[in-house]
Amino acid sequence: MKLVKNWKQAWRWYSMWAFSAIGIISGGSGILVHLTPTMLGAKVLFMPAWTWAEVVASIVAFLAITGGIGRLISQEPKVVDVEVDA
Repeated sequence: MKLVKNWKQAWRWYSMWAFSAIGIISGGSGILVHLTPTMLGAKVLFMPAWTWAEVVASIVAFLAITGGIGRLISQEPKVVDVEVDA
């Protein structure tokens, strides 16, 4: 197994941010640990058909899908050649 050549810039990649957010939300000592079942079962004020558990699950799913896509897409900045007339 080899690291990518620009591993020092990994903190800039969207995919790393997405997967870190998933860990913060649902990890062992994440945000969900501090929410009670009553809180998670409460209806969302601006979307009464949903509970907060469904909102959190949707956010985690969104981050996982977009983080996976972010791993597939090149995240290196494009180098643009500029011709200078001298």
